[in-house]
Amino acid sequence: MMEYFEAITRRQAAREPKQDEYKDESGLIMCRKCRQPLQCRIKGRLFPVPCRCEREADEKARAALDEFDRIQREKKLNEGIKNSFYKDLTFDKDDGRHREVSKICCDFVRSFKEAEELSAGILFYGACGLGKTFHAASIGNALLKRNIPVLFSTLRYLIDDRLSAKYNGTEKIDLRKYRCFFIDDIGAEQYTKQDLDAAFQVVDELYNTKKPLLITSNMNMKMLEHPDSLELERIYSRLLERAPKRILVDGDKSRLTEAKNKRLLLDAVLSSET
Repeated sequence: MMEYFEAITRRQAAREPKQDEYKDESGLIMCRKCRQPLQCRIKGRLFPVPCRCEREADEKARAALDEFDRIQREKKLNEGIKNSFYKDLTFDKDDGRHREVSKICCDFVRSFKEAEELSAGILFYGACGLGKTFHAASIGNALLKRNIPVLFSTLRYLIDDRLSAKYNGTEKIDLRKYRCFFIDDIGAEQYTKQDLDAAFQVVDELYNTKKPLLITSNMNMKMLEHPDSLELERIYSRLLERAPKRILVDGDKSRLTEAKNKRLLLDAVLSSET
């Protein structure tokens, strides 16, 4: 260590001012721009110090690096959003139609650590257009803001990903990267035997991660707990175990109401005189 300091002091003693530097009356090299020293004396020996210009340059470089790191983290987090539609579903757009549901969602985000330890998520079920996807996706987006990686997907997307990896040699989604999974619209599609085999593999892998699931479905609890095939029962039972909190979203069909209002407005525009 002493040899290291000796080498530094020798270099500083032999150092000559550069074009944008000068020596003051005490013999220290100064920055010509900010008029601050680039050297200091400690017990008669010269050591380098940053001037204001160098400090500001370092701060800018650190800020740029921090911004780059932030963008990369955000990009990595957003890799889990498999449909850009989900990105816009956030708590700040909640219209307050389902206040009790909204409260449960906010409480889940605040208590996510405990939910993660319990491997316990939420099932949102009910008829179409009631806000199930909105509430589940709002939880996911709030977790992303806390730098918690979430996968936003559908079972269909995960099935296709698994089959593509099997037959085309592509890399399948690494479920181990995520701490929460949002699986939208369970039971909305018909599956072939090949689909069901891939679906069970995916769901079994999801189940074994022991992470909370956020699930939405238009089916009722009887259909989810007692589907019409053993294959679906094996799939749904695993999903439901990781989403033990059951929320029936009912009441005003907000999305359908909004669509109707937009249709009436468009009718008025199209029928107006030009």
